[in-house]
Amino acid sequence: MDEQRIQAYLNLIHQLLTCSTGISEIPTSANPLSQDYLQFLIKVLLAIADSNGDPKVVYPLLQANLDKLDHNFIHTLQLITAKLSEAEPETAEGIARVIGNFSNLIKNFTLGNKANNIEIAMAGYEQLLTVFTRESNREIWAAIQTNLGNAYYQRIRHNRAENLELAIEAYQRALSVYTQEDFPIEWAITQNNLGTAYRDRIRHDRAENLELAIATYQLALSVRTKSDFPEDWAKTQNNLGNAYSQRIRGDKTDNLEKAIAAYQLALSVRTPEANPINCLTTSRSLGNLHFTQGN
Repeated sequence: MDEQRIQAYLNLIHQLLTCSTGISEIPTSANPLSQDYLQFLIKVLLAIADSNGDPKVVYPLLQANLDKLDHNFIHTLQLITAKLSEAEPETAEGIARVIGNFSNLIKNFTLGNKANNIEIAMAGYEQLLTVFTRESNREIWAAIQTNLGNAYYQRIRHNRAENLELAIEAYQRALSVYTQEDFPIEWAITQNNLGTAYRDRIRHDRAENLELAIATYQLALSVRTKSDFPEDWAKTQNNLGNAYSQRIRGDKTDNLEKAIAAYQLALSVRTPEANPINCLTTSRSLGNLHFTQGN
């Protein structure tokens, strides 16, 4: 959908919300939503639509309005999304895609309050699920579930154990659509992320969680090969090394050897020249294991 059509509909939403909720210029405890928040959100969405989600365009706009990235912003986003049910399906989906793009951008935005940014992203993803259902568009629905899982994994607020459970559930929902046969790349990404959530899981049996993590990383590696996806392959090898280094079941020496082998494989791609930061991270993990072994 073109940017002019998005702008026309967002302007209509602005008018409807102003009339129906009595939005004032100055937020109060009784009515925290203001024209400032609404106009700012619409400006952000239009910037995303116009620039195709270019961070170089969107991030300076967010940076200039850090004070508005709070719970009132979430409320404004929810009100706008609620109005999508009154739009034509094509229009609703077009704006929903823009909101999805915004959610990805705000989740990765490094300035301001990180906890707020993640909460805003999660609110966006959850609202998208009212537009894109498993029945209406299963591929987009699965992508939203994966993104929601990532957000729950990164979430700062609320209970960490519960957040990890919600992340696992979201990844599992995504995998009900993302099969290895139909969506191999997305399937492998989600398996890798699921493995990390299992590895860090707080609830249930720790030993079993690590076995699940190892199994899902190995599944991811069936698609993430060194020849086809060297960086992703190295990332999952590094993750696998982490899981083996923490493994409870099996022989301790064997687990350490497997961890070392996985880290060494990762370092065949994560070289100081090609990827110095990740090279340092993996090298440190490998050095710690050698120290543990007394080498």
